[in-house]
Amino acid sequence: LRAAPLAYRWGEAAELLRLRAALVELSTPRSPGAPAAAASALRTVCLGGDVLYRAEVVAPLVCALRALLLSAPGAAEAVATEAYLSASMEHCPQAVADFVKHARASGLAVAQVPLSALDSVYCSPGVVLLRVVRP
Repeated sequence: LRAAPLAYRWGEAAELLRLRAALVELSTPRSPGAPAAAASALRTVCLGGDVLYRAEVVAPLVCALRALLLSAPGAAEAVATEAYLSASMEHCPQAVADFVKHARASGLAVAQVPLSALDSVYCSPGVVLLRVVRP
C-alpha cells in the first residue's frame, strides 16, 4: 500500500497534467524487474473530501475525474481505478445533485455508498459518500 496526498488546483490544465503524471509514477512498480502483471494488479484510488461546496466546482471536478478515470487520447489506459468523494449535504446539496447528473452525462458511473457499508464511526447523516468509476 502506497499513499500520497496530491494537491490539485481547480480548472488548471497544467495542474491536471502534473496530477496525471504523479499518479502514473505512483502506480508504476518500484522493482525494475517486476512483471507487467504486477502493474495491472495495482489500484489507484482518488479520495476527495468536502469538494462539492458550491456549483462552480462541479464542471472542473468532473473534468478532473474524467481525465483520471477514463483513458486519455493516446494513453494506454486510465491512471485511476475509482474515486470516492465525501460531500456535505448541508453546504450545497444542489451542487451534489448537479455533480451526479453532470458526471453521468460525461460518461462516469456514480453511486452513493450506503451508510450500512461504512463503519458507524465514519457515518454522518449530513454527509454522503459517492463512488465514481468508469462504466
